[in-house]
Amino acid sequence: MWIIFATLTPFLYTVINLIDKYILDKKIKDPTAATIFGSYVSGGIGIVILAFKGFPIFETQQILYLFIAGILLVLYLLPYYSALKLDDASRIVPLFQFIPVIVFLFSWIFLHETLTAIQFIGFIIIVLSGFILSSNKVNLEMVKPRPVLFFMLLSSSMYATMLILIRSVIRTEDFWVTMGYQMVGSALGATILLLFVGMRRFTKATKNLFSIISIVTVNNVVAIVAQLSEGYALSLVTASLVSIVGGIQPLFLILLGYGLTRFFPHIIKEDVSTKTLQKKIGVMFFLLVGLYLIYYL
Repeated sequence: MWIIFATLTPFLYTVINLIDKYILDKKIKDPTAATIFGSYVSGGIGIVILAFKGFPIFETQQILYLFIAGILLVLYLLPYYSALKLDDASRIVPLFQFIPVIVFLFSWIFLHETLTAIQFIGFIIIVLSGFILSSNKVNLEMVKPRPVLFFMLLSSSMYATMLILIRSVIRTEDFWVTMGYQMVGSALGATILLLFVGMRRFTKATKNLFSIISIVTVNNVVAIVAQLSEGYALSLVTASLVSIVGGIQPLFLILLGYGLTRFFPHIIKEDVSTKTLQKKIGVMFFLLVGLYLIYYL
């Protein structure tokens, strides 16, 4: 059962990425505005969930963990956006493959979670395949010490910490209450992000944002479902396994990107040349092998 939700999560995040790309290319140039807006929507839903549950109280430390997790779910974007300002997206996005590596290390240190030998092999295959699949060109320059690398290590560490914090609570507490507090934490993160952005810049950006409220709302709903799916997977298995399965996101990006380019090129247009597709199909095979190893063996 967990594999369904763990796989659904990267699929939904792929849908979000494509909608983000459409919004940024066609509608609004400031991604932070949509992030802040969506995080406040998520926080509102979190309050509704907690209200239905009667606002149950966890231990103070657990609530603090969930608030921090929600804040990190928003703020991990800051170093990511900073990296995008310094280098091409094709050299930035692959570095998110640091996330499962960091989650594995954090899980081993703080949660005492481990992988079997076969799962570890699957872990290596998925991380390397995801890195290659989401890169236009793979070389040592990508991991050469430079500001971009440090920004992405920070971003990946923040996201990995978010997963560990949720896992530390959700494995023993109610799923919906856990996610409710985490969503409220996202609203807190949006407030911090708003301080970085500045009210004037946010107000200017939201003039266009509110004009496309329908597509932004759809994107926010998908994001919330993705959070719930990831949270439920974390309630069933280790954070390492969930993050590893998340490494197959480039597979969904290829499939959906190809479909949109083929049938709706006015919305999204990706590189679908024969050479590129051959490379991607070959690496996709190894991604599926890695997924098989961590789940079925």
